[in-house]
Amino acid sequence: MFTFVAVVPDTAARETFSVGTVALTTLVDGITEGRVTIEVDSTEQRCHYSDDCLAALQAGEIDVYHTTSDRFAGLFPELQVLDIPYLIESEAVAELVFSGAFFARMRDAILDRTGLRLMAVVNAGGWRHIANTEREVRTPDDLDGLAFTTFDVPVHIETTRALGATPLIPPGPIVNSDELATVLSQGVRAGVQGLLDKDVKARPTYLTLDRHNYLVALWLMNERSYRQMPLDLQRIVQLGFDELKRLTLGFPDAREAEALAAFEAAGGQVYVPSADEHRAFVMAAGAVSTWFMDDYGYEWLVWLEGAIAEAERELASSSSR
Repeated sequence: MFTFVAVVPDTAARETFSVGTVALTTLVDGITEGRVTIEVDSTEQRCHYSDDCLAALQAGEIDVYHTTSDRFAGLFPELQVLDIPYLIESEAVAELVFSGAFFARMRDAILDRTGLRLMAVVNAGGWRHIANTEREVRTPDDLDGLAFTTFDVPVHIETTRALGATPLIPPGPIVNSDELATVLSQGVRAGVQGLLDKDVKARPTYLTLDRHNYLVALWLMNERSYRQMPLDLQRIVQLGFDELKRLTLGFPDAREAEALAAFEAAGGQVYVPSADEHRAFVMAAGAVSTWFMDDYGYEWLVWLEGAIAEAERELASSSSR
C-alpha cells in the first residue's frame, strides 16, 4: 500500500483543477485496486508559499506538488522559456509539445538538476491577456504610461516592459495570479477566469484578447516516493497523470467563451486585436526572447521553438488528409 500526499494551490476547487485531480486520484486508486492512494491537500494546509512547498517536496515531506513554471524559476530558471509570449498559439499545439520529445527533455533535465520528477505539464487557467482599468488597448503604444502589477519573476518583468507597460512589483509575496489581480494599479496580465474570481470593484474594465501566454503548470513528484513503487505501479501512476494532462490541456478554449460572456455581462469591455495589431504586439515581444538568450543561452528557446514548429507541421498534415 502506497499513500502519497499531493499539494495543489488553494484555487484547486476550480473546475480546471478539480476535473484533473479527480481523474488522477480515481484512476490510480481504481486501477491499482487501492494499492496506491493519492490524497490531495491545499497549500493552505501544508505550505503557503511556492518556495516552501518545493523545499518540502525535495525533502520528502510531501510527495506531489503542482506549481507554475514561473514559480519553479528559482530552481530551474531556464524554464522561464515557457512564459515567453506568443510562442504557443493553440491548445492543440500545446498538447503535442508537452507530450513529446520536449516534455521528455524537460523531465530529464529537471530530474538531473533538482531530484524531482516531472509527471505532467498541464494548463493552469487558459490564456493570459492584457487587462487594464484606463482605456481600450489595441497596440503596444496604448500601454505607454500604464503601470501593470507584475510577478517578481524576470520573464514577467521583461514581458510587461516589452509590451509597453511599466512593471509594478508588489511589496510582499503574491501566492497566485488571483491575488495579483486584487493589487493591480492600472493593469495586469492574467487569464479571464482569474479576473472573474475577484470582486467587480477590483476587476479591470478593459480586456484585450491577445493570448500572449498559454498558462502552464507542472506536476512534480518526489523521486524517492516514485521509486519506492514497483514498476507496474509507476506506470499506472504515470497513466493517471497522463489522463490529468489530457483533460486540462483541452480545457481552455472550451471555458474561455463562458468566462468572456460573464466578464462582458458584468460590464467588462473586450477587444480582439486585428491581424496587424496582433503582429505589432508580437514584434514588440521579441525583446523577451533576446533577453532570455542573453541571460540563459539559446538552447531551451531553440528546443521549444523546434517542438512548436514540429507540432504545427503535424497538425497541418493531419488537417490536409
